[in-house]
Amino acid sequence: MKYPWIDIHGSTRAELKRRYQLSAVQLKHPFPQRPWRLLGLLKFDGDVYASALFARALFLRTLFPGTVARSLLLCPRMEYNFPVFSNETIVVGGKVVFLVDVQQVFPSRTRLTGALFDDLQVIRLRYEDLLYETVPVRGEIARGFSPAAVYVKLSKDRYGRAAELLQQYLLRYLDALDAARPAEGEQAAVARQAFDDYADLVIEHDPAMRFLRRMFGNAGARERAYDMFFGK
Repeated sequence: MKYPWIDIHGSTRAELKRRYQLSAVQLKHPFPQRPWRLLGLLKFDGDVYASALFARALFLRTLFPGTVARSLLLCPRMEYNFPVFSNETIVVGGKVVFLVDVQQVFPSRTRLTGALFDDLQVIRLRYEDLLYETVPVRGEIARGFSPAAVYVKLSKDRYGRAAELLQQYLLRYLDALDAARPAEGEQAAVARQAFDDYADLVIEHDPAMRFLRRMFGNAGARERAYDMFFGK
């Protein structure tokens, strides 16, 4: 069966190119990568872009025997003091874990997101049928999750609904970002600190970092993560 979210990379890239002028990014460790510590069984591949608004627009594909993952991360440049759009879809055998959220670059009362989080929660309420099997978020990384987060296990009858929700979150997020303006003066320093704090939270506490450390060692994992996710 074809998973409907497998095409989210193509449709998202098309929407970004319609709105923005994207430039391909050459990473410090270019794709594809096959970590020798896993005997080449795991493969990272994908595309990375930047633009006047985005430090990174990452489309990541991960393949491992029995596992397929698609990751989408949109990280605005730090001067916009704007949240990060994050999506993970992991298929392990017949089980699917699905995450979509607008991660809170924290804390900033002056962040100009308008009604973004309220609107996302309204969208979320339309998809309560997806929320029967939520995945708990534990530890420090939970500080970055928003009230609009959807982190669930999916049954096959909900695949199409998950793809719809993801698309609606994405379009509302991009509309809000298009209305944002760069921080100036003292607020630029606030924005920079919020960006650095969020990046450090992910690098130190995101569960995915455990796997990167196993594959590339501590220094290699940090370098790749900062480069891929945040353009640092």
